[in-house]
Amino acid sequence: MMNKHLIALLSTLLISTSTAWAGDIDDADAAYIKKDYVIALQKYRNAAKKNSMSAQLQIGNIYYDGLGVKKDNVEALHWWKLAASQGSANAQFNVGALIHSGDGVAQDYIEALSWYKLAAAQGMPEAQLNIALIYEKGEGVTQNYEEAFRWFKLSAEKGNEFAQYKVGDMYDNGQGVKQDSAEAIRWLKLAAEKGYAAAQHNIALMYVSGNGVAQDFVEAARWFKLASSQGIAISQNNLAYLYANGKGLEKNLGEAIRWWKLAAAQGNASAQYSLANMYYKGEGVTKNASEAARWSKLAAAQGFDDALPLLGFLYANGNGVLQDNVRAHMWWNIAAYKGNQNSAKGRDAIATQMTTQQIALAQSLAQQCVSNKFKNCGNEIDEVLPRNEKEILSANSDNKTKPILGGLNTTQRLVTKRVALVIGNANYVNAPLKNPLNDATDISAVLKQSGFEVIDQRNATMKEMTSAIRQFGDRLINADVGLVYFSGHGIEVKGRNYLLPVNLNLIREDEISFQAIDVNLILEKMNTANKTVNILIIDACRDNPFARNFRSINKGLAQMDAPTGTIISFSTAPGKTAADGSGRNSPFTKNLVQQMKKIDTPIEAVFKEVRKNVVLETNGAQTPWETSSLIGDFYFSTSK
Repeated sequence: MMNKHLIALLSTLLISTSTAWAGDIDDADAAYIKKDYVIALQKYRNAAKKNSMSAQLQIGNIYYDGLGVKKDNVEALHWWKLAASQGSANAQFNVGALIHSGDGVAQDYIEALSWYKLAAAQGMPEAQLNIALIYEKGEGVTQNYEEAFRWFKLSAEKGNEFAQYKVGDMYDNGQGVKQDSAEAIRWLKLAAEKGYAAAQHNIALMYVSGNGVAQDFVEAARWFKLASSQGIAISQNNLAYLYANGKGLEKNLGEAIRWWKLAAAQGNASAQYSLANMYYKGEGVTKNASEAARWSKLAAAQGFDDALPLLGFLYANGNGVLQDNVRAHMWWNIAAYKGNQNSAKGRDAIATQMTTQQIALAQSLAQQCVSNKFKNCGNEIDEVLPRNEKEILSANSDNKTKPILGGLNTTQRLVTKRVALVIGNANYVNAPLKNPLNDATDISAVLKQSGFEVIDQRNATMKEMTSAIRQFGDRLINADVGLVYFSGHGIEVKGRNYLLPVNLNLIREDEISFQAIDVNLILEKMNTANKTVNILIIDACRDNPFARNFRSINKGLAQMDAPTGTIISFSTAPGKTAADGSGRNSPFTKNLVQQMKKIDTPIEAVFKEVRKNVVLETNGAQTPWETSSLIGDFYFSTSK
């Protein structure tokens, strides 16, 4: 047993040592606040020489963020490792994450795993989660679902929503653990009750099938509604089905149409086909063959089996489209290839009305369509035809048949998957705002019209914001474009920008990192997904009372550099404040909503026009600002 006098001596030494670097840390912090990063780095280095773990961690952050020095992830890794070796869980996690990603350093899954395990041993749920993902994907190790499950469960037990969802999903599928429906729904409900939409959807499916629970369409409808309200297209489609068939809900075709339209606008092929069917039959809507054809084309362009014979039928009979034997034969031929016998009969019947050349063209188009996974197929076919094939197409064998119109207009072309997170926070206890809820609602509506799958949060707490960002990051992995919009209070502390939850109770400024969302967390989620178009829009520079209470909190937000593939838009210039607005929206968001609706306008032009209008509207008091490293083109709304 250690002598009690030795313990006292060690304690004294520790206090003396920490005092030795205290002055350097204070001077470094002061320089950092003034954005004199060269002096800050010098002072942090002085403290780091005296073995200050926090200084080592901060030096790593400076090099990683490129503040006052050239961004250098190798140097960041060096300093993080020094802090990590002293036991900093945050540094251990940072080391693991950087080596895991291979961003500017040698990628090494095994070493990343070892650092994650050190952080995990200190109870960090994020580290436990990343360990689980490594084992699940087999990154540098043999794929091991049992080990993945074990780590997911450790993270889940600490409240990580994504981990809770994964545990429930693995119990449901018997992956890495014995199949147990009761345990599956228990874990899924933990995540679902925190607002995790994927868990809500899976619970609804379990109630529909009676898997692990008594079949209950009322409960299924309840959970589908929760997921649908967060913009989950497949849940919206299923909810519409329940309304249309009166299962678990009173039959309501109007509600069914509404939810199908929401899902269809996000590219859900099943919903698009259902709308086509309803418009063709005139159920829940006025009968409209043109709308039936429009939605059929969108679903067929994704290869949705049920839409193929319907579209063949519409072309064969000229319902909602000009009669076209070649296109009818093409779609029926594809449906027949997929096993639809009635389509085979329709194809053979219409072939008797076609020339040999027309049949050959239809067969060629069908083969190209399937080979190209339905790209350039079912939309403007004429765009991809050589001139001689267009002539064949127009040479109809039946002179009584209506002439064929080239260049079909399908109104909408779905070429990318877009996911967005929209947060509007207004009900702050100490500083409520008028417009963020309206701002977020209006932005969300435009994004959905533009084909985004939207995760909506209003008056979000810290836990809800964290969960929503994690959910956004998970969905972004399988998307092409990611966008985050925030309206509410935002502050700068020591050169870092934070978005404030409505339940913020900031007593000490050094507690900001775990009471508010660091904007860099959002950028890291985007960077992890590695997409070419990421968009971050922050209408969060309103003046707030916190800037008056703490020395390190400044008015406005700090300038940020956009990572590669990202554009960041602020409602006003760095260090300035923005108006909440006297009307429905803030000046920035009002103009942004208007510009986002403009057809075929590049995003850079959208923000430029917003800036011009806001400067005029506020008499120069507010100048929206953005920084961009986009490498891809992006348009909110297109004519195709």
